[in-house]
Amino acid sequence: MNCHLFLLSFIYIFTGTNAASVHYPVIFIPGDGGSQIWARLNRTLPPPHFFCARHSDWFELWLDLRLIIPEVIDCFVDNMRLTYNETTKKTSNLEGVEIQVPGFGETSTIEYFDASGFSYSSYFAPIVRSLVTLGYTRGVNLRGAP
Repeated sequence: MNCHLFLLSFIYIFTGTNAASVHYPVIFIPGDGGSQIWARLNRTLPPPHFFCARHSDWFELWLDLRLIIPEVIDCFVDNMRLTYNETTKKTSNLEGVEIQVPGFGETSTIEYFDASGFSYSSYFAPIVRSLVTLGYTRGVNLRGAP
């Protein structure tokens, strides 16, 4: 709630008395772990358990609560793991794990950690809703940069 008041106060002060008619762009930049992450698997290396998927189409990796239950969390951690190349001094995804952050420019992927939009995974959703009620429009003057 304090965050909402601060943001709304900032917008009012920044825009002056024309706050109702002028809607300057707002770009949300989430912190670490604040964006949905999707993965596609085509693994050749064996996963940590026999029940871990080796091949898949795109699926939600962060934050899908079904993936962080006991035993299954080992599959999740293995898919999120980075490998370090000593020669190039760079990290990369595990071989056979392709990662993407969906929805660049959209607010839908930063409003909730989970694509289902359940309240337990709310992140920027309350702020976006407050700004929409003030006349802002998702995808026009409300954008996300996950």
